[in-house]
Amino acid sequence: MSSSAADLERIHEFTSLLIASTRSPRQRERLQRALGVSLSETNLGVLGLVQRQGPIAVSDVARRLEVDLSNASRQLRALEDQGLVTRTVDPDDRRVARVAITAAGRRVLDRARAVALNDYAVALDDWTARDRAHLADLLDRFRVALLATEPDESGWAVRSH
Repeated sequence: MSSSAADLERIHEFTSLLIASTRSPRQRERLQRALGVSLSETNLGVLGLVQRQGPIAVSDVARRLEVDLSNASRQLRALEDQGLVTRTVDPDDRRVARVAITAAGRRVLDRARAVALNDYAVALDDWTARDRAHLADLLDRFRVALLATEPDESGWAVRSH
């Protein structure tokens, strides 16, 4: 295996670890303890979407999540039951329900971010400030490069122009 292929394998292992850790029952239970609420990673993602886009129509939540309306409503109901979002009727169209994040919901997202940042701080505790900054620069560069890819007609990623 070439060093370039080996490097790509190491990057793949890292990203696979990140994905697996967000889906891990152990991580979910740990996060719930730290947050003081019972939320899945999906619930946190929906809550973040509502924070960024809200007040947002439930139908728009479903569209953005690429799920059906009943699935989105279920996700939002779980957040609503915990007081993390509120649901109101759109004054211009009474058939449309809108959801918005509450102060409690913002606190949960802030706490989730603090937990993640603490994990990173602990993991990088013995790294120099220069190494941390270099890693942050490289990861940001990687993020931008990934966002600049699009699949071709066969499904393989190519650089978009």
